[in-house]
Amino acid sequence: MAVETEQSAAAKRGTAKLTDEERSKDAFFSKIAVLSEAMINAHGREFAMGALVLAARFIAENKAFTKPEEAAACGCGSDHGHHHHHHHHKT
Repeated sequence: MAVETEQSAAAKRGTAKLTDEERSKDAFFSKIAVLSEAMINAHGREFAMGALVLAARFIAENKAFTKPEEAAACGCGSDHGHHHHHHHHKT
């Protein structure tokens, strides 16, 4: 996946020194790239795109990624940052 990361963008600008925030964002972009490739390899491009678009919609609409009963199943009893998404949608 050819996602230009903050780090590569900084390298192009000639500023190799990254802030903590830029390093953090770069790490998340790397994780998204690895996850996207894994989803494509396992289930194809349509699934990967659909899953990422659905995640973006949940973020835009400020929806929880878990249902209350899923958070309870985690053993913590609350939905404080647990993101277990178990819905399967065809796009």
